[in-house]
Amino acid sequence: MDSRFSTVAHAHAKAFDTGLASLPLPGLVDRMVRPMIEVNVANPGFKTIFTAADMPDHLAAPATRLHAAVAGRIAEVIRVRLPDLADDDLHRTAVVATQIFGSLLGTIVSATATDRERWVEELKRVLVGYLGALES
Repeated sequence: MDSRFSTVAHAHAKAFDTGLASLPLPGLVDRMVRPMIEVNVANPGFKTIFTAADMPDHLAAPATRLHAAVAGRIAEVIRVRLPDLADDDLHRTAVVATQIFGSLLGTIVSATATDRERWVEELKRVLVGYLGALES
C-alpha cells in the first residue's frame, strides 16, 4: 500500500474511533480534528483533494469518495454518541461537519505554526458549537 494512503488510513483510525464517542464534546472534537490536521500539514497536497469543489467530474471522483468516506466515519462516531438521531439528520450533520473542516483546512495548513494553533482552536470552537446544538 502506498505510504501516503497508509498515513491517511492511520489518521482516520485515530480520528474516527467510535470508542471516543463518550468523551466530553470538546475532547472528542479535539481527538477527531488533531490527527486529520497533522496528516494534512505533513502532506499539504491532501488538502487539494479534500477541498476540491470545482474540479471536472473525472478528477473530482476521488475527492467525492474521500468526502463520503470521511462523512461516513464521522457519522459512525455521532451515531454512537446520539443513537436516536434520525438517519437523515445524522447524514446531514456528518456532511456539514466535514464541510466545516474542509473550509478551514487550507487556512490551517498554510498558516505558520503559531497561527496554525489559533486556527485549529477556531475550527474546534465552531465544530463544538455546531455539534453541541444536537445534544441540547
